[in-house]
Amino acid sequence: FLSVKRESGHVTVADLPATLAKNKRFSEKLTEEEIAAFLGETYPNTEEEIDFEAYLR
Repeated sequence: FLSVKRESGHVTVADLPATLAKNKRFSEKLTEEEIAAFLGETYPNTEEEIDFEAYLR
């Protein structure tokens, strides 16, 4: 989360699939496309900024 935020100043839902796919726990179970599909169902506005506290939950 922090590395993505450092690059652009904020983190959006659209940033998460690539970031989560690099995480071993996620990559063992889901592809980047599957993560994007799940997030797209939950957060239809992929340009929505993610709050760090909400991200941790």
